[in-house]
Order: sequence, then C-alpha cells, then structure tokens
Amino acid sequence: MKYIISVIHFITLFCFYLVFLFQFQLVISNIFASEEDTALLVIDMQLFYLENQDSEIVNNLKSKIIEQIKSAKKNKQKIIFVEYRDDDGFVCESNVTISELLNEVKGYKKYKQILKSGENGSREIIQVLKGTNVKTLNVCGINTSCCVKRTVEGLLKSFNQLKKINIHAEACADFVPDDSDGHNQTLKYFKSLDKKIQVIPVIDK
Repeated sequence: MKYIISVIHFITLFCFYLVFLFQFQLVISNIFASEEDTALLVIDMQLFYLENQDSEIVNNLKSKIIEQIKSAKKNKQKIIFVEYRDDDGFVCESNVTISELLNEVKGYKKYKQILKSGENGSREIIQVLKGTNVKTLNVCGINTSCCVKRTVEGLLKSFNQLKKINIHAEACADFVPDDSDGHNQTLKYFKSLDKKIQVIPVIDK
C-alpha cells in the first residue's frame, strides 16, 4: 500500500513539474515573441525625395520616424530601411537613407538597408524576413500615396505569415506633385483595404 501511495505521490509531483515547465516555456516564448515577431519598415527616407520640401513638415517627419526607431530598438525589433535605386545602382549621399536616421542605428545589430527598383519594395522585404518569426510590421516613410501604398499592397498579397500592419500616420508623409491630399486619402484607403491594417494616429509607446 505504501508503495502505491509513493507512486501516486511521485506521479502527482511529476505532473506538477510538467505543468510548471509548460507555463515557464510559454512565458519565455511570449517574451521573445514580443521582441522577434515585429519589424519596423522605413520607406524611401532619402535626401533626393526630401530636399526642396517644406522644412517644417520634413523635420516633423524625421522626428516621428526617430521615435519609431527608438521604440523598435527598445523592443529589440528588426529595422529595415528600404531605398530606391535606379537601374544604374549609383550610390551617393542623396539616394541613401538620410544620416539623421542612420545615426540612430549605429551599433544596432538588427537593422538592414535594402534596395528596390520600383515603387513596391515588398519582394525585397519578404526576402529579408524569410525564415523569421515576424508577423507584425510597423510602417513609416514616404510617399504615402505611392511607395508606402504599393509596398503595403504587395506585402498583403505575398507575405503569407503577415498578421498585422501598423501604418504610423504621423511618421508618413506625401510629397507627390499635384496631389495635396494624397496622404489623407491613402490613409482612408488603408482603413478599408484589409482588416490586418491599422492606421495609428500617434506612436504607441
């Protein structure tokens, strides 16, 4: 009888151990998921798009994107700078991501600069994120009605593991000629495009 009681006691303790181990693994996985399942996209923040634009708008845009970068770094998330290059691939100061933003990621190992050849950078982004656990994307940059829009559409179509896209409205801007309301109209379009998209008026800190 004592032997049976001892066995039952052992089994009970073992079951408690398994439950504890499962809960511990769940907590750990959630901690790492919060770090690894989200990435920040900074689209086309290059000098040749920003020069000769309204300095107040540009400076505010830079400030909002820097807030996004700091938030991503704090949460140990991937940061991807998407840059447009024409066919010759020529690199100069005006066609790379502006220094104010790149200075924010000096020494940070989870950032990458990638090149695209058209408005839609989704193919190159997906290539970088292949094999990762990233399911949520925070998006900022320019132009809202052009490259941001086309890239988001491409990601929705082809990035199968995608669960959510956060468009940070104050960290996006539109400088497309003859389209003064392109930014706001595109944000409205995003809201109706897909349930995975959330347009955020201010940064989540």
